Amino acid sequence: MKIYSLTLFMCLFAFLSVSAAEPSWPVFHGPKGDNISTETGLLTSWPEGGPKLLWKTDQLGVGNAGFAGVAIVDGKIYTSGNVQEGEDTYSTVFCLDAKDGKILWTYKNGPAWTDARMHPGTRSTPTVDGNYVYDETPLGQIACLDKNTGKVIWVKNNLDFFTQRHREHGIELSADYADLRG
Repeated sequence: MKIYSLTLFMCLFAFLSVSAAEPSWPVFHGPKGDNISTETGLLTSWPEGGPKLLWKTDQLGVGNAGFAGVAIVDGKIYTSGNVQEGEDTYSTVFCLDAKDGKILWTYKNGPAWTDARMHPGTRSTPTVDGNYVYDETPLGQIACLDKNTGKVIWVKNNLDFFTQRHREHGIELSADYADLRG
């Protein structure tokens, strides 16, 4: 599998410590959906040159692989990007160790959005709920995965539930899929 570079800088998450009592950011916009972190002791100004870089990776997809944010739960980071294998490109879910950036597992969640005119790449931030991580591709494929192993629980396509086509720029939401458990 050939994975090209997309750099993920973890400077913004330098406040995370990997422990049982660590904070969570399980969904797009945070735990309460208000983009407000309850963390304390954060820097009020950055040192010259910025905060210490904990780690970085170039293993999260091809070119401009996507626009997904990250979900952070139990010392793991979940995100998505486009991964190319031969002639095919897939929307791929990644689970990384927050401490060192090591990829713990990946899951190919169907064909990728590759229309160069409409900004190729993933759009949705994975959602973590309990033992599950949910991811939706720009083409509407939703996967429910075991958050620790990446094992598939179920896969459905959002477009099968509604009489719609994907939008011009693909499906761009990061919703709570817990009601779709099945």
